[in-house]
Amino acid sequence: MSLDPGSRQEGVGYYPSLADVSHEYAREPRIGELRITLAIIARNEAGNIGRTIASLAEQDLFGLPGPAPDLVVLANGCSDNTIEVAREAVAGRLAGKLRRAELVDTPVGGKSRAWNRVVHELAAPDTDLFLFLDADIELAGPEVCRALVEQLVGDARAVACTGRPVKRIARKARKSLAERMSLEVSEASRVDRAINGSLYCAYASALRPIWLPEPTPGEDGFLNAMIHTRGFSAPMDRNLVTQLDRVTHFYEPAPLNRIVAHEQRMVIGTAVNIWLFEHFMAMNPSEPVGPLIGRRNAAHPGWVGAVVRERTGSRAWVVPPALLFWRLPVLDRRQPLTSLRRLPLGLAATAFSLVVAVIANTRLKQEGAASYW
Repeated sequence: MSLDPGSRQEGVGYYPSLADVSHEYAREPRIGELRITLAIIARNEAGNIGRTIASLAEQDLFGLPGPAPDLVVLANGCSDNTIEVAREAVAGRLAGKLRRAELVDTPVGGKSRAWNRVVHELAAPDTDLFLFLDADIELAGPEVCRALVEQLVGDARAVACTGRPVKRIARKARKSLAERMSLEVSEASRVDRAINGSLYCAYASALRPIWLPEPTPGEDGFLNAMIHTRGFSAPMDRNLVTQLDRVTHFYEPAPLNRIVAHEQRMVIGTAVNIWLFEHFMAMNPSEPVGPLIGRRNAAHPGWVGAVVRERTGSRAWVVPPALLFWRLPVLDRRQPLTSLRRLPLGLAATAFSLVVAVIANTRLKQEGAASYW
């Protein structure tokens, strides 16, 4: 498959690179002029989405002058009544606060597929900025959404701004040893200037040239790479993503009986992403590969699986080595006592990661690994 460089008709095969995007709002903050689409992608979140929408309804973003935001809720592959709960919450909490609300229920699952549909089909064409939030988070104050947008608008180089999540147990006055360890592991795993898919905003001009592979279990990591590399057409530029340093939202971690499955999905998603990154970088593209991915999704639904099979082949071990020891703490000579304190926890987390990697390795060699949920 080629990048079809000759096809330059807008909306068909050509989109400007992110380097060409002119961010007029970054030069002079005019948040009130932005048409914002709030987007929630949900799968079996009937127990959480009502609370998330209630938290969203308290945002002072709705009180700013200018056009009222739009809301898109896409429930995908649900086996519960997520969409009904969402409709009730929107009617009860957001009545009169939105320009329009689009609530859609589809039996087809997959977050990457849902993201593509929100950005390219369901959002209004005049959207200037997307603000994505997961259906199971609670915003840490009424100013969070506005602060995200202000941070992005005030950064002349960035095209996206990410929030900073923390587990709900962080709000407990008295934490158990296990809870303190859990929070330390999360903090040690945080990456600066990397989109956290549970809460972020981005210019529509940056997201509309992007299609995510369908399917892939590592959709947030792939989106992050697409933005940082301008669709693999330029060297990585972390300045394209800015961030709020304060805590922006709370989330409930996976329960104990789901931790292994959750971590397995993370390993599988990251491994598939690494192989996709290598696949596209080997092409040495001169323009963003987003439209190419969109065409492949439409014409060759099994193309991601083909890339995975090509990379796994008949090898016994396929999990990339980088995923085995990434939780080992690095000795910081400026803070040796802190590094030593984290060493036992890092060793325990690494041992757990190795166990998960063995399980994920077996799954990656099976058919349909790219669609693992």
